[in-house]
Amino acid sequence: MKAVRAGIATAVAAMLLAACTPGVNPSAEPATSYPPALVAPPAASVDIESQPSITGAPADTWQLANLVVRTDELPGRYDRDSYRHWDNVTACQTVRQAVLIRDAGYGSLTLRDTEGRITEDPSTACDIGGGRWVDPYVLRDGYLDFNGEPRDGEWTNPADADVDHVVSLGDADRSGARTWAEDRKRDYANDQANLLTTLAASNRSKSDRPVGEWRPQETSQWCRIASIAVDTKTRYQLTVTAGEKAGLTEMIATCDDPPEPSQSPLPAPQPDDDAALVGPSLADVVYASCNAVRAAGAAPITAGDPGWDTKFDRDGNGVGCQ
Repeated sequence: MKAVRAGIATAVAAMLLAACTPGVNPSAEPATSYPPALVAPPAASVDIESQPSITGAPADTWQLANLVVRTDELPGRYDRDSYRHWDNVTACQTVRQAVLIRDAGYGSLTLRDTEGRITEDPSTACDIGGGRWVDPYVLRDGYLDFNGEPRDGEWTNPADADVDHVVSLGDADRSGARTWAEDRKRDYANDQANLLTTLAASNRSKSDRPVGEWRPQETSQWCRIASIAVDTKTRYQLTVTAGEKAGLTEMIATCDDPPEPSQSPLPAPQPDDDAALVGPSLADVVYASCNAVRAAGAAPITAGDPGWDTKFDRDGNGVGCQ
């Protein structure tokens, strides 16, 4: 009996403590617990800077499922001029230039500083003299090769480039941004997580259509493009159409089983004789997924590394599982 009375006393004390603790409701439902990989639903007011960005990473299915499908159109009309873009990120470098530098092939850039001198430091670059880019929207004739001649969707002149809003300004406007304050529109228009370097022609072809209703020709990029779109619409609490959401769902499904490019990839470089003596051969190492690559401490993995497989290279830059 003493044990029973002690147990009852303990329970009563716990209830009294909860009742006296500010902000605690002992009769309330327990807080929703989200798996570590997911993000809790956004509050009514979202601090954009604090939201996670998953540029190019497989989109969270929770984010996709919770995009709100709109049924009514916003009053008013789209005013592109209200979305001021290409702000300066340094004294002489704009957001547009920063994205071109970010998206260029490794080691391909020619950059100049304020004095016109060649620089290898992107943060001091004021002018882009050249580089090597690949359009993620264009159907390619194989894997990107920055050492060979430009192929379909590849170019070297920065003047031929556009920087595209993956979730376009027009789509964002229709999806809820039309009522935003000027500063919020400006922040959105300069958000590098929603920007990609493309050829002018493919950007014009996409226009302001939403991702999902529009899809790039290069199906190996569906996961990447849809992931950026879902992340952007989640962070900014933008709505989608029913057709857009259905299309995004199909595109995100390719993240688990990315399609092969239209032709066989270029053969991976073979290790020399000395390398073969000190490490495993390409054929000896097989990774089932990027999780396995990371678990083995081999990430990021590049073409030619033991265990390399083209399935790890979603954006065709020769580096996977970043």
